[in-house]
Amino acid sequence: MEGRYCSPMPPRPELLTVDGREVAISNPEKVFFPATGQTKLELVRYYLAVAEGALRGVARRPMALKRYPNGAAGEFFFQKRAPESRPSWIATVTLAFPSGRTADEIVVSDPAQLAWVVNLGCIDLNPHPVRVKKKKKKKKTTSSTPTSCASTSIPCPACRGTTCAAWPS
Repeated sequence: MEGRYCSPMPPRPELLTVDGREVAISNPEKVFFPATGQTKLELVRYYLAVAEGALRGVARRPMALKRYPNGAAGEFFFQKRAPESRPSWIATVTLAFPSGRTADEIVVSDPAQLAWVVNLGCIDLNPHPVRVKKKKKKKKTTSSTPTSCASTSIPCPACRGTTCAAWPS
């Protein structure tokens, strides 16, 4: 079709099955670490490989999403509220702030939820220092007492950290 502009098809998402749940990875070939060429899909797979340790630090903790939509070299923004469009299996909890305002925030407790959050461009994880109380029949509550102060950033070569056997080389 000479003279007509044809836009390329958007990249197809990569579908991963994680603990029986389907997680769509949008733009899987998007380079997230320009210095090493590692992609968003490789970052998701890395987090899945180290999920046990990552979840130990964030499980049952509401999380502010620090999103890098254009990768580690791009700008980031914080998203306090859980995205409206999310799978039904993404857990949230309502937090009340001293100002009287509330926000529904994501609570990551399993590998599928972790993969979904990383797909949003969350390179590092930013949980609040409180844990969600264990549920009593469909009631969402949180503790207001800090339980710890933990860093859940997992070093990797792309971040100039230590070498990890799980990180794709």
